[in-house]
Amino acid sequence: MNAKILVTATAVAVLAAVLAAAQTTSASDSTDTTKAASATAAAKHTAHHRQMASNEKRAGRGAYAAPQQPVPYAQLDAYMKATPKERLAMEQQANTGGAANASATVPAQAPPAKQPE
Repeated sequence: MNAKILVTATAVAVLAAVLAAAQTTSASDSTDTTKAASATAAAKHTAHHRQMASNEKRAGRGAYAAPQQPVPYAQLDAYMKATPKERLAMEQQANTGGAANASATVPAQAPPAKQPE
């Protein structure tokens, strides 16, 4: 059993020595390659951030803003198809009561007074 451990430990030590030798020879050869690779990585990184910034700008332009007051079901299709400017006009009209039911906004008239006979 001790012989197996000794052989395994020796194999690991030899493998570590071979890997260390390979790294030192490749490190001196790859100095120029490393500089070019880091420049390419930096360019990709910058391009990625520029793309993210332009996506955020585009997303902000067409962002959906919920109405302050609920939209009646009868007007929902028109509201969803409208431009932001038209939606704002619809909301303002609803807030002022322009689109409300006429019977709810018109005060009830008093019955005509009966004239004495």
